Amino acid sequence: MHELRAAAGLDTRGRLALWGPFGLCCGARPDFVAIATQTKRMEGFLEHILTAGPVVKAVLLLLLGASVFSWAVIAERTMRLRAARAQDQSFLATFRTREDLRDSWLLAGQLSRSPIAAVYRAAYEQMEAQGGRGASEPVLRAANRGASEQVMELERNVGVLATIASATPFVGLFGTVWGIMTAFADIGAKGSADLAVVAPGISEALITTAAGLAAAIPAVVAYNHFAHKIRIHAVGMENFAQDLLTRIEVGPARPASSGAGSYEASRR
Repeated sequence: MHELRAAAGLDTRGRLALWGPFGLCCGARPDFVAIATQTKRMEGFLEHILTAGPVVKAVLLLLLGASVFSWAVIAERTMRLRAARAQDQSFLATFRTREDLRDSWLLAGQLSRSPIAAVYRAAYEQMEAQGGRGASEPVLRAANRGASEQVMELERNVGVLATIASATPFVGLFGTVWGIMTAFADIGAKGSADLAVVAPGISEALITTAAGLAAAIPAVVAYNHFAHKIRIHAVGMENFAQDLLTRIEVGPARPASSGAGSYEASRR
């Protein structure tokens, strides 16, 4: 029974030593003393930030701004890539059932967030500029140009995540060094190395270190994730361009599913 209480976060009196949902489900009473202690620690943490020096505050504000911008980019790019994937699937579902390339033109104009539809529009416009003749090189160049433009659009602001991921730990390290310098300056000024003397500077150093890591870790994870997704889209657009060109050269008798097969295979 004692082990069960301990696993649930309970002390020997059946109260919650940790405010956790598992302990509440076990019917335990909350330990308001522990809650008050945690609240006091949080207030002390905020007090350390508010009483920090101007340099440390500037570092923390810079890291906060970088973190907020990073999360904004993560949210926006996540929605953008999801929309691109959904519209690609919608376009390919129509494209593979049409024998005539003209039948997909209207849908391609409506799916403004589909990279595959953009490649199709670029190639089709070039083919129409040639009077409907499917000359290979100009159409392929137009399709590749459309694919490159779409990759650049998908990569918008993603590079900022790499910058944040690489720079914020060093910004936090600067705050760490500054906090340690403050601690040594306090020792020299008061002639004592007591904990009360060095604690403010050391706390500033640790806070800036944690803030730098908190800003960098989500950014580097998101950057790697987005880079992988964008590579998938780039390979899919390249395969689609080659298959579309083959279909233009062969003519409408070629099964319409050929342009979608390689793209779906690349996604797998």
